[in-house]
Amino acid sequence: MIKKTPLLRSLVMVLLFVSFSASAQTKKDACCAKDSKNKHSKHAKAAKKDACCSPKTGDNSKVLKMGDMQIPTVELVNQDGEKVDLYKLVKGKVVAMNFVFTTCTTICPPMGVNFVKLMELMGDHVDKDLVMISVSIDPATDTPERLKSWSEKFKPGPGWNLLTGDKQTVDKLLKQLNIFTPLIEDHAPIILMGKEGEDNWIRTNGLGKPDQLAANLNKYFESEKVELVENKVQF
Repeated sequence: MIKKTPLLRSLVMVLLFVSFSASAQTKKDACCAKDSKNKHSKHAKAAKKDACCSPKTGDNSKVLKMGDMQIPTVELVNQDGEKVDLYKLVKGKVVAMNFVFTTCTTICPPMGVNFVKLMELMGDHVDKDLVMISVSIDPATDTPERLKSWSEKFKPGPGWNLLTGDKQTVDKLLKQLNIFTPLIEDHAPIILMGKEGEDNWIRTNGLGKPDQLAANLNKYFESEKVELVENKVQF
């Protein structure tokens, strides 16, 4: 009988692990090969969601469609210190989203004024089927308390969601929205407008006339599709 030394036991464990890994990979390859050969079969359609053909990267059902952007949900924090699931906040709703930071002394204050005027013009839609969001592009500085204090300068009514969070999470979101800039002082006065799940999103000037911005938002509540008017911003 061979004496099982620690070295021998370790070798046996390594061999078992390699054998298991190879078996799992073979199963995965067979599954995907079958899918490839039977593109029109029921198996092929189901395989798109089958874990054997794609790695698990989180809850793929919680992805927001914002025009040509697919945005996985993130958890942020609002000006009242409450956790906010972005998916739950905007899913299926019309959205107006701009991007500010509280130490900004140039375009952000007038953007805040514009946003409040826009909220007033949108009336009963706000906080019902329209979500008004300002995302901080300086989350390391902009705590919920700072955002709340900043927003109160513009005397807003209810329905303004000012969002921040940890820098890594916010920066990732900004990159997915094509908003991120390494130098926050260089950011443009962008406002994103559209209905989640639909294609006709626009990226326009957050310093545009509030009545024109409101006219664009109101188009999303009409049954027929009407061409949207843009105040284009230079990038």
